[in-house]
Amino acid sequence: MRILFNICLFTLLFTNVNAQQIACVDAVNAVSNDTLLSFMRILTGLDSVAISGQKQVIESRFKNNPGNVQTEDYLIQTCISYGYQIENIPFSDIGRNIIAYKPGAINPKKAFIISGHFDAVPRTRGADDNASGTAAVLEAARVLKDISFPYTIIFAFWDEEEVGLVGSRKFAPDGPLGYWDVQLMMNLDMIAWDGNNDSLAMIHTKPIGNSIAYADSLASICKQYQIPLNPFIRNPGESATDQEAFWEKGATAIGLTEDYDFDFSPHWHLPSDSIQNCHLPYFYRMARLAIAGICEFTLRTRSVSVAEFQASKPRATVWPNPSKKELHIDHDHQFQLNEWRIYNLQGVLVDSGKDASTIAVNQLLSGMYLIEIDWANSELTRLKWVKE
Repeated sequence: MRILFNICLFTLLFTNVNAQQIACVDAVNAVSNDTLLSFMRILTGLDSVAISGQKQVIESRFKNNPGNVQTEDYLIQTCISYGYQIENIPFSDIGRNIIAYKPGAINPKKAFIISGHFDAVPRTRGADDNASGTAAVLEAARVLKDISFPYTIIFAFWDEEEVGLVGSRKFAPDGPLGYWDVQLMMNLDMIAWDGNNDSLAMIHTKPIGNSIAYADSLASICKQYQIPLNPFIRNPGESATDQEAFWEKGATAIGLTEDYDFDFSPHWHLPSDSIQNCHLPYFYRMARLAIAGICEFTLRTRSVSVAEFQASKPRATVWPNPSKKELHIDHDHQFQLNEWRIYNLQGVLVDSGKDASTIAVNQLLSGMYLIEIDWANSELTRLKWVKE
């Protein structure tokens, strides 16, 4: 019975779900509720902040207001302080998108975006809509700044969403001059209201590109990271926020929001959209899910074109299987093996290395494991094996 339980648990953890990357686990653990709240307070004008060396208070984030420009400058200086490169992209006389990014170490052309719109409607604090999403993107930038990603990670702050998705439509899907080959855009819009306390996390998708697969993966990541939320995939997803700008261009995109269908915020677009009327514990959990998702996607995804898919792929076997003391990886040596990693049933990394000729496993407990092989051509191979 115990063996059957272990096999079922292993299947739950590793079927269509990658074992967590340790760097992503560390990043999610580093998320600070205090920092998230501080971002929200600054964006909604409750706290002053030094912008360009002068203490300022952000009053209104609606287009063509001084607070809108202050917000843009605040986003730029904060992301620069984390070490990111900046694209300050005007799309009209008064509108501009703020793009912070870190080029990928393996393929800087391919990019993964986490985004939120920073503008708000007039005469509101815009706490839930959308200081919440903007604060989560800022926190993602903070906790992910020291990770070396194989692909470019982009933290995008859209302007003028409230007047027709203007900023995201000017950017989608490839960025300035078509430089980036965007693999995924994950948008955060209104992630701080849970009036019925059901912890529903709505994931918006459409049958466009790989959007459905990424929505499924984000729901799996929520369970894998044991974030106390109830993911619900909405297909077709909401078209009145910025993921729609990418879907319109045929690009892969998903959205993460609170429940838009049965628990929509009664404070939407009203002066009462304040931090006092947000559900902060829910907001903190939603931010963690978003950060876990974009980290896992950017660090682990191995996107391939049709031509690459049809080309030869690395193949490997491990022996003996089951094994007691040693494990060996046999593979076609036209492919360079970068690293191997062994995960236990709980998805915890228990060993790793670069020499695959002889892997000592005598120190591991008996049971089922997964070995992940990272190849130089960015492919991954995952194999199950049993330790006697």
